[in-house]
Amino acid sequence: MARRGGMWGELQRELARRQRLEQQRLRVTEQAAKRAAREHDQAMRAAARQTVTDQRERKRLYIEDRTLSASSSRRWG
Repeated sequence: MARRGGMWGELQRELARRQRLEQQRLRVTEQAAKRAAREHDQAMRAAARQTVTDQRERKRLYIEDRTLSASSSRRWG
């Protein structure tokens, strides 16, 4: 009675197992790359939003300072 599939069958099963493992590794690597790209994009958008917020605050403070300077100049002038 021969073994089921014999040596050739064993080799084919091993090859199929290795191919499945390689495909899984590629999927995991691809998912990690996509996740890293998404996180990078999110960080860039957050930095851009923060820059706009900082610029608005600087402008507001500048206007406030100029207004106070003008008010104090009128009182003393």
